[in-house]
Amino acid sequence: MRLKIEEKHAKWFQEACRMSEKLYITVQKARTCQVQCNRANTPAATVEDYYRRNLTILFLDHLINELEVRFGGGEQETAMQCLLAVPSILLESKETWTTSFRRFCTFYEDSLPSPLSLNAEMTLWQRKWERQDPNTVPTTAWASLKEIDHALYPNIAECLKIFVTLPVTTCECERNVSALRRRKTYLRSTMSQTRLTYTHYNLLTTTTWKLTLMK
Repeated sequence: MRLKIEEKHAKWFQEACRMSEKLYITVQKARTCQVQCNRANTPAATVEDYYRRNLTILFLDHLINELEVRFGGGEQETAMQCLLAVPSILLESKETWTTSFRRFCTFYEDSLPSPLSLNAEMTLWQRKWERQDPNTVPTTAWASLKEIDHALYPNIAECLKIFVTLPVTTCECERNVSALRRRKTYLRSTMSQTRLTYTHYNLLTTTTWKLTLMK
């Protein structure tokens, strides 16, 4: 999209104009100032050029930068190579999948049960799915792990186990925070001023009654 920004923005701008007409909104560019600190102020001759320079290009550049930060690291890219061992993807890249998948295995070599037999396993794994109907082969790593023979393909099975347990985001771990509510007293954590005063009143009444009985 960034390389074809002229074509893409023209399409998006026309769609935005059609939506604006239905809502009776006039499409116009913001007033251009000599000094502008709170928004982009790139000059443009037309309204379409203004939004292309000050909105579309800036948004796409920001999005590309975030994707590079999130997925541009070596570890993330290496982890994704395990997807090539999924039979449906393997059949589409028969010539190149072994090289990419070997990168994943090298990164997690300490966790593999028998790294020396990896090349033979990959050859048998490819031949296994080439003999089957492409419409019936597994399409996900989890489905492949269910059908794999752990005794015949121990290294590939271990790689699939590692891959399916990799967290997508940090939200996987942060969900455990919700369990804190079970370990805390809910009434104590949500005590308001009214109920707090009522609790003190009951405590005072109970103490007075006990002193009366003692007398």
